[in-house]
Amino acid sequence: DQLGGHGFAASASAPLDDAGRWSARVGGGWRDRPGFALSRGVPSIGSDPDVRTNSDLRNVDGFASLAWRGAAGRFAGVTTSAYRAERGVPPELHVAEPRLWRYPDQHRVLVTASAGTGPLGTPLGHGSLRASVGYNAGRTEIESFSTARYDEVVDTEAGDERTLTARLAGEHTLGSALALDAAATVADVTYDEWLGDDPASRYRQRLWSVGTELTAPLGTVTQVVGGVVLDGASNPETGGKPALAPLERWGGRLGVTSMAGPARVHLSVSQRSRFPALRELYSGALDRFEPNPSLRPERLVGAEAGATGALGPVELQGVLFHHRLHDAVVRVATEDRRFRRENRNEIRSAGVEMLGSWRNGSGLIVAADLMAQRVRLVDAVAGGTTRAEHQPSFRGGLDVGLGLPLGLAGSAGVRYTGTQYCVHPDSGADVRLDGRAHGDLSLGRRWSLGRAASALFQTLAATLSIENVTDSAVFDQCGLPQPGRTVRVGVRVG
Repeated sequence: DQLGGHGFAASASAPLDDAGRWSARVGGGWRDRPGFALSRGVPSIGSDPDVRTNSDLRNVDGFASLAWRGAAGRFAGVTTSAYRAERGVPPELHVAEPRLWRYPDQHRVLVTASAGTGPLGTPLGHGSLRASVGYNAGRTEIESFSTARYDEVVDTEAGDERTLTARLAGEHTLGSALALDAAATVADVTYDEWLGDDPASRYRQRLWSVGTELTAPLGTVTQVVGGVVLDGASNPETGGKPALAPLERWGGRLGVTSMAGPARVHLSVSQRSRFPALRELYSGALDRFEPNPSLRPERLVGAEAGATGALGPVELQGVLFHHRLHDAVVRVATEDRRFRRENRNEIRSAGVEMLGSWRNGSGLIVAADLMAQRVRLVDAVAGGTTRAEHQPSFRGGLDVGLGLPLGLAGSAGVRYTGTQYCVHPDSGADVRLDGRAHGDLSLGRRWSLGRAASALFQTLAATLSIENVTDSAVFDQCGLPQPGRTVRVGVRVG
């Protein structure tokens, strides 16, 4: 891009035997980003007026996989991926004392192994089983600085996280019409945390879930699906802090899908719970948060109705939704200018989502989407309803793609995010973020390398793009603007 950011990525795949049962893939990439462009009207607190302070990134990553495909749908495989990064955390622009952080080291390794039986005949019909095991290990180091020059470290935090996950899932027919699905998942998370020179504190969380779902036809064009699930969580190690008692929560879903002429319509109601993560319960994030080990699980009850269909070259989809998030975990400002996560009665949201696209034979494509919602936080402490953080009332976009002379392809798009609010950590008051729009443009061309190409590469593609063409100051969250106008050039061979 125009700031000197650059990156490289490559991948390759190949069969390992003549029958094509064994295959392998490898790949890797490298990125170096000096920072985000600073959009018009956004103040700079650093020495460079064109670059967002402390938004740089250096990242290297890679992956490798080995897979086997047998007869009748049997399969087995193993995949490993890893990355290492160093990056800054842009300071928030709306507070008197923003956090001045850097991540001098973030790295992670993920290994997964999976296998499946493919369809198997049984006395009741036919079914299949799939199993997977994963190991996820990573380390994050944080440095806190005294000034925006980022030259004096005043505090540090380091954390090692290890997660072991296992899952078994299966499906089976019951007679000629019914189908039963079931799954069980367990996960064990261990987190070791170092604050400055203090000894490590160890936290551990165990999560599990078992569920089943039955699908049944209702007539010739209608299908009913119903299921139940039981989720559980416990925290056997809490670093010397208060521990939550083991928790269990029931959930479920009931849905109906039917064809109505050219459209497919669906109705569903569901309930599911989310248990607070270890960092939500116990981490202070270098004194940014006041830990709250007494957080309760969130419970989401939702209902939606929608339709999807096509009328010639036009495809349309619309969904009406209503959600109630009970015991919602929200941020509140404390008297010492920190945040604390607390459960509030519920967050209520209702709205509509719509998607549409149209294309003609000349290559012109038009796509649009919008989401309009009303979100309210029912707060027993405040004695009424208040605004929920970072929940815009409207979001939408329009994208147009078309073919151009000389084999070029162009696209243009505009996105709009409506008004939203956040909690100011200094005052505890709601801060209004006005709605803003930004647009993107791109121009590209693709060439066939033909006979001149080797066995590895057959095509060459080049792209020029301009993101946030108008250089608008668009905020995702309070004090955290999106990048300003950015010009990128990309080349791809394959």
